Amino acid sequence: MFKDTVETIISFIGSGGKTSLLTYFGECISRWGEKVVFSTTTKVFPLALEEIPLLVEGDRAKRAAEAEKLLQDHFMIQVAAGWEAGKLVGLEPEAISDLLRSGADRVLVEADGARGLPFKFPASYEPVLPEPPGMIFLVVGAWALGRPFSGEVFHRAELARKYLGWKEGELIEGEHISNLLLHAESYLPRLRGKRVNVVLNGIRGLWQENEARRIGTILMREGLVEKIFITNLKHQPFLWKLLARRQE
Repeated sequence: MFKDTVETIISFIGSGGKTSLLTYFGECISRWGEKVVFSTTTKVFPLALEEIPLLVEGDRAKRAAEAEKLLQDHFMIQVAAGWEAGKLVGLEPEAISDLLRSGADRVLVEADGARGLPFKFPASYEPVLPEPPGMIFLVVGAWALGRPFSGEVFHRAELARKYLGWKEGELIEGEHISNLLLHAESYLPRLRGKRVNVVLNGIRGLWQENEARRIGTILMREGLVEKIFITNLKHQPFLWKLLARRQE
């Protein structure tokens, strides 16, 4: 991993593996001996991690105080503001940094939703980044490359039809994904000036790996991404760096 370069707040956005990546990061960071808080600015299911305390508190001051107590005895905790329909309700974006003052070394924030689907076009109010957002990891479910475009693989498919002109049943290739991420109404142009890394998750086979390289080459050419990683977190929980922007 890159212990010396990651920031104290790490935001996870996009689709197709955010929770898995957030969990992977948290477990790695806790092994460094650092205190980790998992949180969200949206609505998520609780993490399926054993023996990690879950703090749910709507009052900001009480939440910070309770988090400080828990972090004295635990390396990892999860914090939310409430419950709604079986999901955790996220913190206000400006309240995420409270957790650092409560004793956390790193706060990992799920800041986007995608209904568990591999691809997504963000709505105008998405992602809901904390303030400050810290380092951002934009996740794409690359295992669905080569599948036909439909609402079964694409969250907010209506926006892809509107902004990208995609048609039902059109096979999704690498160039489709790079066009998606680079569209003026999509992720990367909105995040200009922020520290953004792209993770192409779930790569299966040589064709998808080659398509991932196509995506990476196009994205790096635009200068909006620091690093691009490929992984298959379900089967091999490691990140491989595919490309990195040369630092000026």
